[in-house]
Amino acid sequence: MLALFVVLCFASLRRLPRGEIHLVANWSYPDYAFRSELEHTLSLRKLYQTTFLAGVKASSDGTLYLSTPRWSSPKTPSALSRLIFANGEPRLDPYPSWEMNNQTIPILSDDDSHIHSVLGFEIDPFDRLWILDQGPWYAPHPMPSRPKLIIWDLVHNKSISTFVFGPEVASAENSFLNDIVVDATRNVAYISDSGLVSGDHDQLNGALIVFKLGTNGAASSARRVLARHFSTENNDTYTVEAADSRLPWMRTGADGIALSADRETLFWCPLSATSLYSIKTSLLSDMSTPEADLEAVTLVEQRSYASDGLTVANNGLLYLTSLRDSSVMVRYNDGHTMPLVPSDPQRFQWPDTLGFDHQGNLLVVANRLNQYLCLTNNKTEGCTQMDYTQRNFFVWSVGLGGADSYMHTASKITQWPLWAIICIAAVSGGVLLFLGLLLGYCCARCRSKGPRTEIMQEGLLKASSQ
Repeated sequence: MLALFVVLCFASLRRLPRGEIHLVANWSYPDYAFRSELEHTLSLRKLYQTTFLAGVKASSDGTLYLSTPRWSSPKTPSALSRLIFANGEPRLDPYPSWEMNNQTIPILSDDDSHIHSVLGFEIDPFDRLWILDQGPWYAPHPMPSRPKLIIWDLVHNKSISTFVFGPEVASAENSFLNDIVVDATRNVAYISDSGLVSGDHDQLNGALIVFKLGTNGAASSARRVLARHFSTENNDTYTVEAADSRLPWMRTGADGIALSADRETLFWCPLSATSLYSIKTSLLSDMSTPEADLEAVTLVEQRSYASDGLTVANNGLLYLTSLRDSSVMVRYNDGHTMPLVPSDPQRFQWPDTLGFDHQGNLLVVANRLNQYLCLTNNKTEGCTQMDYTQRNFFVWSVGLGGADSYMHTASKITQWPLWAIICIAAVSGGVLLFLGLLLGYCCARCRSKGPRTEIMQEGLLKASSQ
């Protein structure tokens, strides 16, 4: 019976990451904490059909930050915000300030003092906010202001660094800086550039970007790698599927990106493809690695679905969104993949960014990007346009049994799911109980043999004296 219990416990470990799902916030369209009710009323028209929710991350104190990229209009009040609640309703509070998020019209050339459009960003264990500014994306291309990376100190609310990418790293014409992961111990960031088609090229300008923060007086540096490489490009034979939508006109290169818990492996995937790739970070972080050596890309998996968001937890598991199934998948180290969040087109349509709340939960943004793009691009064939009379944008938390971000070191115990800990404790208790009963039985036998042994010894003594 005990052996059967052990087998059942360990056979169930793969099912354990599936956790409870809790709603954090939702909107028909994201709303803001305006400085006055009058300003709020006057700005409602600006929010309708222009504001789009994309990313979510949490600081060490549990504050949630959200990105709202300005893709179609400068009227979106901010590109980055804190989540607050006013009278029980979720609101976006522009961060670091209203002023930094303000857009000047006409756009200033090489404007490095304002945040233009943020899709991907990250918060490291030192509470440094790594803000990936795409540039004034809504403006005619080439953009008048270049993409940049801002590193902000959340504790002291001040800038640490602003790095403007040179044209050889991120083009103002055909780059689309998408997402970012950070190796905080080495001060290195890895960025996915989805790329655009422009000029004489019919090929996307997809790539990865490696950024190294300068320390001890050294200057920061960046390098563009795997540009127009098969691993950073879309698959022309694949049509993006999301819930009830098919988007044959969508061509997006390197998108989702994740760093392993030991910081030794980088994972990424193009959005308009089903391939998952990886490479050793030792090759990327060394800025002198020859281009030929960077061809050591591994095809990790060929899936049946495309992903937008990727992340790794400190238990080593890889989490991937499934656009086709409106779900979140978990991939084990043996390559086995199963749903963490089952298919749910109503609540998880286009699961986008993944993050961690540092309380053992995975954060998920679901934003119906397929319907938003159908609306903003005026597409109708095979497309359902966004309906602003219903809830469209969601932030969810999904229990992970104690796991945290890839950047946070896991203790020995938290690397195991809660059910595994319970199983091990139960088995250990059963073993101790069995040993206790066995010891008690042996002691009882010893006591029962005691008088008999004395009689035998007395008889032997009498025999020897005769």
